Amino acid sequence: MFRAGATVPSNPDIVVKQGTIEVWYLINATLETHAFHIHQMKYVQERDYSGQPVTVDTTFMPVGKLLPNSHDPNYPLIQPSITKVILDFRHVPKGTFVFHCHMLAHEDLGMMGIIRVE
Repeated sequence: MFRAGATVPSNPDIVVKQGTIEVWYLINATLETHAFHIHQMKYVQERDYSGQPVTVDTTFMPVGKLLPNSHDPNYPLIQPSITKVILDFRHVPKGTFVFHCHMLAHEDLGMMGIIRVE
């Protein structure tokens, strides 16, 4: 929601303190891939395919795993994929910016959020 005359939303989805380091777990409970992207910063993804930590600004989120549903085989269950990232807000300027899925169709359908660094 925007206040009259405001250039950024007054109600961010996430508020963080400048100078902190946060661990986020990105959960994909769908059967579609996603690409998490955050503006204004790079961050550390726990591991790349070689097993080493990497610094990135976009993280590929694998699909969830399809599981059988013993209660109703017509509605399978999804075991989410979980990707750990470490966000370092020590050098990020105070302000408001976005994070979103980098897959344009997903972003267009609302897979986007507002973050404020205070």
